[in-house]
Amino acid sequence: MLVSGARQLDGQTTDPQATAGDSALAALTVTLSGVVRDAGGNPLSAVEVVVDSLYRDFTNERGEFKISGLRSGLLELTARRVGFNPISTIIQANGGVVVSLAIKLVANATELETVVVEGKRLNRALVENGFYQREKLGSGYFMNPEFLARHWVGVSTLIRNIPSVQVNRTRRGAEVALGRNGHRLCAMSIFVDGVYFRMGGELGVDEAINRDDLLALEVYPHATDIPAKYLGSGTSGLDCGAIFLWTKPIMANAKKKKH
Repeated sequence: MLVSGARQLDGQTTDPQATAGDSALAALTVTLSGVVRDAGGNPLSAVEVVVDSLYRDFTNERGEFKISGLRSGLLELTARRVGFNPISTIIQANGGVVVSLAIKLVANATELETVVVEGKRLNRALVENGFYQREKLGSGYFMNPEFLARHWVGVSTLIRNIPSVQVNRTRRGAEVALGRNGHRLCAMSIFVDGVYFRMGGELGVDEAINRDDLLALEVYPHATDIPAKYLGSGTSGLDCGAIFLWTKPIMANAKKKKH
């Protein structure tokens, strides 16, 4: 059974009867698809959707997900993203059907006010996650809320001119960021709100989150520059550098749209 966007690990059959077998399997299994939105009705990207703790997908920038090849009967679905309260539900579905879901996640309570440090007004969330402290150390490349407000372009455009970073377009149109490991170019790891985004190398930097949700950005083209606290994030390796995307609190987005 495969999760949408994942690779099959046990090989693919080349049996001429595979097509008929696939059709028979589709008649016995279930597909879950849908859209995840916040309390204001805005699509949420980078939401992890898990079924029975075995199958998973991440929402794209339109909040969409799809998981196929599920057994019929009772299915437990969980949707979660950093900064939001996770939800779980039980779904009963017969084989051969596609179940469409509309999921709403509610943001955790967040303090929105800024703080004043050394005479400067700073974003509270970025103070708490250490963004400004890392910026002072100067080991990476940083784009704060003020910079992003003046440069309203996609993440791939923002990072394209950073030294040692290369952005390549895949056949499916995704803009993948490449860092350097010696003389070798390889996909950079992506973190959203400090959490490793496992499908970042496949989806591309512009699809990891919605541009409207981006609060700040930090880029480390070389593995040696990545903050030590993130090196034990359960990744398979950060030898090609990393990109950290920090998102706006949902209440801040809602307030902005009232003006």
